[in-house]
Amino acid sequence: MGIIQPIHSLRAYIQANIDVCFRRMFPLTRESSFLGDGFRYAVSPHCQSVYLHQKKAEVLSNTCGPSVVVGEQVVVPPNTVIRGTVLGKGVRIGEGSTIIGCVLLDGAVVGRGCFLIRSLIGYNVVLNDRAEVSNSIIGSGCNIGVVPCGSCITDSNSPPGGVVVQDKAIINCEVSQTEEGITGHGGRGKALPKRHVNNIIPTRELFVRDPVPCEASEASDDNDGDYDDDDDSEKTAGFREAVVELVNQALRNPSHIEHCVFQMRNTRLSFERKNSDLCFIVTERLLTHVLEKHGPNHDPRPVIEAVNGLFGQWCHPFYLEMVTGQDEMQAIMEATCIAVADRNCLLHLRGPQLLECLYNGCDEELYDERGYCIVSGESLVEFGARVRRLAREREMYADDNEGDARKEGMLRVAVSCLGFIDGVRAFLEEEEEDSQE
Repeated sequence: MGIIQPIHSLRAYIQANIDVCFRRMFPLTRESSFLGDGFRYAVSPHCQSVYLHQKKAEVLSNTCGPSVVVGEQVVVPPNTVIRGTVLGKGVRIGEGSTIIGCVLLDGAVVGRGCFLIRSLIGYNVVLNDRAEVSNSIIGSGCNIGVVPCGSCITDSNSPPGGVVVQDKAIINCEVSQTEEGITGHGGRGKALPKRHVNNIIPTRELFVRDPVPCEASEASDDNDGDYDDDDDSEKTAGFREAVVELVNQALRNPSHIEHCVFQMRNTRLSFERKNSDLCFIVTERLLTHVLEKHGPNHDPRPVIEAVNGLFGQWCHPFYLEMVTGQDEMQAIMEATCIAVADRNCLLHLRGPQLLECLYNGCDEELYDERGYCIVSGESLVEFGARVRRLAREREMYADDNEGDARKEGMLRVAVSCLGFIDGVRAFLEEEEEDSQE
């Protein structure tokens, strides 16, 4: 029984390729086929997570990978960026294009200078030059044309922009039914009137969330019997080291934050960790970076301002994408308290101001839009209740617990934040009463 088998449905096609992308199949060597002559994909000699079909698949770009499947008779030209993507048979890509987190089915054509992210491109779709497609599904046989000349308002020295398709599901149709406002001049297709829902695979999970068939927590439960505590500790240390290095890269070059966040997603999947684990490490590293950068400073005010600025910089590319619920928010607040747990730390007594930054201080527009920046008021209240419970347990079992200095310091900082948290709770209760009236 082979690893690569005939595919008879879109669901099977996508799932099989996702399995390859995220290393659920391992080759024996980097240059060999997976297990024998009957298998069709081999690992690129230049990147161990780029898989090349053995029939005329070629990568000429040095920015291809990680987690890319290059199908039969596909040539990836120079000056293109391909990451986390599946390229089906006969896909053609123009120079200067960027494709991130997409699935392109057989026969799709991508023009020059296009930008595709988190999208599904169907069979024999044609995307003309400089098209931009994000969070969308382009059905088989559709054609994304060009911007009509009358609507091109560009510098005479720069090429006109392409058609922009965002958050759409487009299906093929007769030429007379084509919506040119969506597909552009010379295009073909129309948008579905309602949000696209299908029984193939949850598109939100595939293109917005991490594309894995099960949550990391489930995978961890299945593997509990395979790893002992030492192995898990080593794995945790490796995960932390990899994430910290990616954060450091982004701190050195802020324009690469989005790329580094993409790499963090892959790292999290490889180590089978949860979003909350990733949020904890990133938050702690951001705070320690600010403290290291300011060095010995007797005035905490510029340090707090720097924290606000850094969290604001990371709010949209990282926190807005990775924080999906209470678990991540609790991890962020715990990491904040641990980062300043040392009594000698300049911000050890500034816990309330740090939580205020996370709640409403680092992105004014986002706070106005949804009522919080990174952590919600409800999560703050839950954090306060947990801190009170931990403090009571510490008092009851003080003689039995020698305690970890970092945890003791974290709890000390967290307890100092209870006054601020009580204020947030009162504010939320007052808002709720006003809404009921």
